[in-house]
Amino acid sequence: MKVYKQIYSFIVFIGFFAIVPNQNVFSQSQTISMREAVDRALTTHPEMKIQEFAIENAIGMHKNASLVPNPVFSYYREDLGLNGKIHGESILSAEFPLKFLWTRSASITEAEESISEAEFIRTDKMRQITFAVQKAYLDYHYANLSLDAWQNAAAIVQKALDITNDRLAEGDVAGYDQHRIALEYLMYAQAEDKSRMELENRQFRLAFLIGLSKKDPNIETVDDFPRQLTVTTVENIISQAMENRPDLKAAKAQLRVKQASFNIAKKNVYPDIILNAGYKKQVDNTKGSIIQLTVGIPIFNRNQGIIQSANAQLEQQQPKIEYMEKQISLEIEQAYNRYIHIRNIIDQFSLNTYQVPERVLEIAQTSYSEGEMTLIELLDAVRAFNEVTQMRLELFFKYQLSMFELENVSASSVTSF
Repeated sequence: MKVYKQIYSFIVFIGFFAIVPNQNVFSQSQTISMREAVDRALTTHPEMKIQEFAIENAIGMHKNASLVPNPVFSYYREDLGLNGKIHGESILSAEFPLKFLWTRSASITEAEESISEAEFIRTDKMRQITFAVQKAYLDYHYANLSLDAWQNAAAIVQKALDITNDRLAEGDVAGYDQHRIALEYLMYAQAEDKSRMELENRQFRLAFLIGLSKKDPNIETVDDFPRQLTVTTVENIISQAMENRPDLKAAKAQLRVKQASFNIAKKNVYPDIILNAGYKKQVDNTKGSIIQLTVGIPIFNRNQGIIQSANAQLEQQQPKIEYMEKQISLEIEQAYNRYIHIRNIIDQFSLNTYQVPERVLEIAQTSYSEGEMTLIELLDAVRAFNEVTQMRLELFFKYQLSMFELENVSASSVTSF
């Protein structure tokens, strides 16, 4: 009867720890959803500031390209004397370069496309930061669940060890069983400690990305992750990516920048023309307006090297874009295949083993209470329970990460909740 009561107490203890979630290892916490974490990162991440300054730089270059060159004013005077006669003149003139007329339009186009390129690069940085935060958030969320599972398993084995120590004192079990359970508990305690370290490291990573310091409260996650794709074919996802990927848009904007640079290089072959107009007055009161037109003839330097270089850069950009499009298609196909593979595993897992953890413990507890299973076999059941729980957490982590990865590589919303 006494042994039966010990077994009954052990089963009740297992049931309690199986249904009650473990307390958070941190004393203070703040609840942050994934959307809030992403918004914080996009607000505080240094890369966003860097890209804002890059856009400001491009806007400044655009303003400069739109300006008209300044005129150059000059005043010339000479007072000469010969044999008592005074000779001399004074000239007031303004010089105005006209070559900007050939290059101004192309320069403005180049500057406008540079602004577009900088804006697309900023959007691409936002895409990259968003995925980094989503991955870090998932890492931290499932590390927390994993730690809970290890703590529950360790608590069950701890109780088994306590009961075994009592039964050993009464001579109901052998010393070998007591040593076996003690080693089992040591294994779970070490696994729990390792899981706690992983949780802390992943929290530090997430906190770093969203701009939190060690003085801020710890993070409590929210399970508001997507459950399925809204776009069913890889062809549709690739089509959306070709329209939406900001790095591809930036590459195409850079193509237009290089086209404008090539046009500028060709127009720089045109002669340098300088218009000079002024007013001249001599000492004998002869006076009047003067006009001078200076033309530089491109006989030797016809800008051949700059034109060749600009053309090479222009021709180089198109293969880069084509390669990028192929790479994007490959990334999407690989990400989609990973999603399908993991979803199939989860479907099979859910169909065949979703109830296995609870069922394993139920069978083990019943068998043990009826004397058909030893205490060591019960601990094996606890190990199976924990292993399947950890496997399930890893599968759901990979499944949800695969959907975020598809959104990242397509730069499109392809999931639903």
